Amino acid sequence: GGGCNSQAIAPGPFSGYLDEFRVYSRELSATEVYALTKDKTCIDGIMDGDETDIDCGGSCPVCGVYQMCKVDLDCATGSNSIACLNGYCE
Repeated sequence: GGGCNSQAIAPGPFSGYLDEFRVYSRELSATEVYALTKDKTCIDGIMDGDETDIDCGGSCPVCGVYQMCKVDLDCATGSNSIACLNGYCE
């Protein structure tokens, strides 16, 4: 890699607002970076965004058994696959 050059990122001063700023003492893994940038509605304890139940379904992680869903993809899969039946993962 090369040296740090602010002009390589964007020319001129930044004239916006930062909602959040964090400094880490180590390099973050791709999984950790993804978790930081993932839609915050998926971890706020309420059903919002495109979630089908609290913090699951839609663009959030899949829902478990007895949680609300709209389509099969909202529900957990694997060896014990569950489907969306009558609006609930079963």
